[in-house]
Amino acid sequence: MHGRCSGPRAVRHDERTYQQAIRELNLSGPPPGSLVHLAGPREGGWRIIEVWESDQAANAYYGSAQFQQMSQHLGVPQPNITSWPIEKRTEVGRH
Repeated sequence: MHGRCSGPRAVRHDERTYQQAIRELNLSGPPPGSLVHLAGPREGGWRIIEVWESDQAANAYYGSAQFQQMSQHLGVPQPNITSWPIEKRTEVGRH
């Protein structure tokens, strides 16, 4: 598997803004090209982490007209992405 993990380093919005963004993006699951989507509170804001199929998939999503329009409408700044390679993926069964 060749994956990339990326996420905004400092998102200054809350769960309400996150939920509104999801509605505006009309996402019923992870964005196209995303293998894993994680979101939750952090000190000073909200953290979103995506594990992408590739850097190209991440760039296509964040550069899409749909994402740009949502970002402008909600006043959400463009994400400041930190990206690192994924060497191993292990899935644990549900209990």
